[in-house]
Amino acid sequence: MPWIEVQAQPWGLFRRIASHLIITISITMPVVAIEGCCHGQLINIYRALPPEVELLIICGDFQAIRNEADFETISMPKKYRQLADFHRYYSGELQAPVLTVFIGGNHECSSYLQELKYGGWVAPNIYYLGDFGGLWYKGIHIGGLSGIYNRYSFVQNRLEDEKLPYDDSTVRSVYHVKPKDFLKMCLMDELDICLSHDWPVGIEKYGNEKWLVREKKWFKKDIDNGTLGSPLNKYLLRVLRPKYWFSGHLHVRFEAKVVWEDQPEQGQSTPESKRANENEIAIDMGESRKIDSGKGNSNEINTRRQVAHTTTPESSPAGFAPRKKPRPPHTTQFLALDKCLPRRKFLEVFSVEGHQGHPSCHHQGLWYDPRAIAINKVVEEYLRKHGHKFQQIDMARVARDPSTLHVVHELRRLVDIETAHYAKRPSSQLQVPTNFRQLAPTSETGGLVPVQYWPSNQTTAYCAGFGVPLPPWHEPGSKLKQ
Repeated sequence: MPWIEVQAQPWGLFRRIASHLIITISITMPVVAIEGCCHGQLINIYRALPPEVELLIICGDFQAIRNEADFETISMPKKYRQLADFHRYYSGELQAPVLTVFIGGNHECSSYLQELKYGGWVAPNIYYLGDFGGLWYKGIHIGGLSGIYNRYSFVQNRLEDEKLPYDDSTVRSVYHVKPKDFLKMCLMDELDICLSHDWPVGIEKYGNEKWLVREKKWFKKDIDNGTLGSPLNKYLLRVLRPKYWFSGHLHVRFEAKVVWEDQPEQGQSTPESKRANENEIAIDMGESRKIDSGKGNSNEINTRRQVAHTTTPESSPAGFAPRKKPRPPHTTQFLALDKCLPRRKFLEVFSVEGHQGHPSCHHQGLWYDPRAIAINKVVEEYLRKHGHKFQQIDMARVARDPSTLHVVHELRRLVDIETAHYAKRPSSQLQVPTNFRQLAPTSETGGLVPVQYWPSNQTTAYCAGFGVPLPPWHEPGSKLKQ
């Protein structure tokens, strides 16, 4: 029986595998490849993949450039601008050989990604997770947050989308993590894989920090200042505790292992849970699925960690009951990878054990995450009705201590109820449709391509199918498209 050499997993758990076992592994432990920063080098990345890879995940700087007009919407010096490979996949000239999922970084065709704020296919077989998003693939729960942290932009707390054409400021602010997307990510739970472009602050303490500083001497100042990475990601790492966290951005391979201590179960008193809720906002969402506000905040979370176990309101709809949730894993494996260049460590392949009871285990495609849909619906509706109150929150304080974003507690119950509602839908409605359409022209089609948003049929279908508000510029008659 011939043997297949599988690229080593970062934690040494992979081994040489007989080819007749590959089929078994593809069912129970899908083979996943992680790539750091893409920078438009799709052809080289796909060439580097071993044949047994079933899913490729890219951690940002994807650069989905369709035409030369898209250069006006990417933060990049002119001397580095090149169409690269993506436009050939967008036009259909080339086909992605492996299902690909990616998040955004700080060098992106931002106008295209804004057209797919809730996620969608940028080309056949290549899926953007969204500004924030969650998916299932063969029993693996994947979530992520696009962009990078910038304190000034975060404190500004913009709710409206950047208008085209971008100026020197908005071409950067468009990819900065917004408070509303951080809020959405705080409401996630039970992730197997979490994706971010920039690192969590302090993650170097859980790996070989001395080696990192020797390799990248200029990192030392940021490490000493506590600014190497995102404080938001540091908080999310602590509260979400995924099995794996993958990042790019800093163009170096670095691994770390975070071992979590047990925390009090929800309902036990802690100093954090007794703290005054200074930013609490009364919410009247006008929900069709009514809930009782109850006495106090029955879903208040431990601010050191968002406990997976939630309390069901007494007035929840019939049939809604909390599923028994497993305890979060006691370790998180962190891995950051380099950009795609010769002799650089930009790609690693390993297997991930999925949740065998999930319907995605028996299908080849992507599945929507009901909780991510619920989060988009609840948060976007909340912002439409209470945006002025959200903008009154002291985001400078939240940047210093993300646990003070208390509106998370207030929205969690609504998200739990909406999640149960979406989870009851027929499985066919939760399979991500293959509904990509080429809407913007490519440079090969000739003629002058305008700089504008091209409203996506995918965003329209997602919002109509799940009751999620359309982005304002996406609505008919909007003047923000260009």
